[in-house]
Amino acid sequence: MIAFALFVGLFFARISKGRTIREYVLDAMIVSLIMCLVWFTFAGGTAIDLTLNGGAGDQISDTGLSSHLFSIINFMLSPALATLMSIVIVMLLLTYLVTSAGSAVLIINTIAAAGDESPKGRIHIVTWGVILTLVVVSLLMTSGDGLGAINTAMIIGRFRSQLLRHCWVCRR
Repeated sequence: MIAFALFVGLFFARISKGRTIREYVLDAMIVSLIMCLVWFTFAGGTAIDLTLNGGAGDQISDTGLSSHLFSIINFMLSPALATLMSIVIVMLLLTYLVTSAGSAVLIINTIAAAGDESPKGRIHIVTWGVILTLVVVSLLMTSGDGLGAINTAMIIGRFRSQLLRHCWVCRR
């Protein structure tokens, strides 16, 4: 997580332009923290309770790491409602991934262009978007499991950020 501190800091600085410090702290820190706590308490607490005290037994813990949430939903809801809820969750995750990728492209472009926000940078945004898409697709196609692809992407991302940081420092 420390590797992405610069990335996230630049992103928050970019989207918070024109806001007061109070708005930034409230929006970026407090509201986000409360939403994460509510979600993790709901999903994690429900899974722990169903495993230890409920009738789920090992049905949730025996599934793969990436399937725990869907196991909880399948256990708690009827099959039709569980399918509908799974579709909603997948759509929300896709929305999260697409917006995160868009933010990543914006910040990579900002770092590579040394903060230049002129319209001539649009081609760079498209170029970085294509590069990021190709890297993700190649990782998913070569890796058998999703977690291996994520670990490899994190290593590549850290290496890339070090290269960009070095290039940006050299241009000064």
